[in-house]
Amino acid sequence: MKLSSALAIALLVAACDAGQVKAPEVKTPDVAVARSLLLPAPGSHHVNAVARDQLMTPGTDPGVLPARGVVVHTWGLAGDTLIVVDRDARTLHLVENTIHQKDNDYTRSLAPSPFGRVIATAFDAWHETGAGPMPSATDIREDLIVLDGEEAFYLSGHPISTLVGGEPTGRPAAARAMAAIYSAAR
Repeated sequence: MKLSSALAIALLVAACDAGQVKAPEVKTPDVAVARSLLLPAPGSHHVNAVARDQLMTPGTDPGVLPARGVVVHTWGLAGDTLIVVDRDARTLHLVENTIHQKDNDYTRSLAPSPFGRVIATAFDAWHETGAGPMPSATDIREDLIVLDGEEAFYLSGHPISTLVGGEPTGRPAAARAMAAIYSAAR
């Protein structure tokens, strides 16, 4: 039995060498796309930036993203909330889809103080390097998207924020940004 297996392998190798049998094609991930997720956008002004055209935001419609601003999208057991802060229009747009309740959808101007706090903390989160584990919960997901023209930043966590405060987090600047955005939306 061992001799016939060895003979079959030898014939296969000989056939491959003769070009009669092609080895199966192995698909590898596109290195350029994978690198774009890890490297700053060309000519980047921001640490941790990706090129806007390479930004992937699973679950968030790219059509709601402003040219410059901050987006928070949160999902939980009761529904989802989308908060869009547009730097150019200086507005906050909130859409809440909650089970068994009427959807809440409004846009309003932001006063200079909360607007400045949201933008400053969002950019702090963008430039932060993670330093440890983030909070963990199975029933919530939070996405933070920061946009500045052709550059973008995306962070997702379960959750990002320290919901009740005081939980340890490896992304304290991102947790502060989430708190500022939620506060501005109230």
